[in-house]
Amino acid sequence: MTTATDTRLGVDLYGKAFEPADGAWLNLAWTLDETKLLGVNLSEVLQRLLLEERDGDFPSIRHYAVDDGHGRKRLRTAAEKHFGLELDSTQIFCGAGVTGLLYSLSSLCRKGLLCLGATHVDLPAWIARKGLRVDHFTESRRLDTSDLWLMENPGFFIQEFQEDLPSICRLASDHHAIVVVDESNANYLPPRNSWVKHVLEEKNLIVLRGFSKAYSLGSIRVGVAFCSSDLSHRLEMVMPPLAVSSLSLALASRLWSLGDIAAPIREHISGRKPLMKSMLRSCGVHTLYFDNPALPYIVLPPDQQSLTKLNEMRIRGKLHSTVSLIESQRLFFRLSIPLSEPRWLALQKNLIEIVES
Repeated sequence: MTTATDTRLGVDLYGKAFEPADGAWLNLAWTLDETKLLGVNLSEVLQRLLLEERDGDFPSIRHYAVDDGHGRKRLRTAAEKHFGLELDSTQIFCGAGVTGLLYSLSSLCRKGLLCLGATHVDLPAWIARKGLRVDHFTESRRLDTSDLWLMENPGFFIQEFQEDLPSICRLASDHHAIVVVDESNANYLPPRNSWVKHVLEEKNLIVLRGFSKAYSLGSIRVGVAFCSSDLSHRLEMVMPPLAVSSLSLALASRLWSLGDIAAPIREHISGRKPLMKSMLRSCGVHTLYFDNPALPYIVLPPDQQSLTKLNEMRIRGKLHSTVSLIESQRLFFRLSIPLSEPRWLALQKNLIEIVES
């Protein structure tokens, strides 16, 4: 069980790892180059939108969206096109990024939180700050102590809790619990693989999406919660209106209307991830075998030998914390895969130099 002292947020772990570009070191703390591989030129998309705003006397910026406080009108059509669904507008709530949505959803928790698989630390931290239980799913765990269940799709590790989602929702319903699926990482999957479609079938499901991963647009602060119709009234009580600017919603709508633009990124991840793991191991860096192959990250145990080797190779990474089964918070060391050709060659150069030395 997580105690009230385990309340660090993900943002608290950034530290010196957050830098906007490579410097003297190769910065693998972040996926700095993924937008270069999108199926569209993202810079051109942004420029076109801003030029349209200018030529139209800034309609998004000047409009105070009191007629669409949760962004439903602006995102519904694009969301339906992106995910191939027909949604009721009452099933859509926009917030200040997935982080803002998770914070709002913490208000739904009255008894405790149950984490299914390793999960991001923010929602567990906020639940713990309220003095409520944060547990990890085990077969022996009493399920009636938690009224909010959290999982991720795709999970950060391949040995995550992988039971069929409808079965999870039914089990949670038997215990009067709501299931929250954080799909922050699902931008790396085809839209058809999203679990958003299940909100049309289940009565107790909320699925969260964002624009940070793959799009590298976390700064526009758009998070979208899709919920079962039966939960709309409860989300109305906890989701603040007008949390996202109209301009950000216009950009999010434009991006989803473009379809599956992350397909080229997936091809690079699948080709380079196993090769990079092999290269690191040959240099004495111990990688973990059970990180999810769909994600552009390689996970290391934070042992001193591996970290020393990375320092010698002038490679910067990032501490990654999850709420896990074994410990209340478990730290790993994360390296992003360089996807663009120049950064991939820079990685090879650094690795070759350390082998030859």
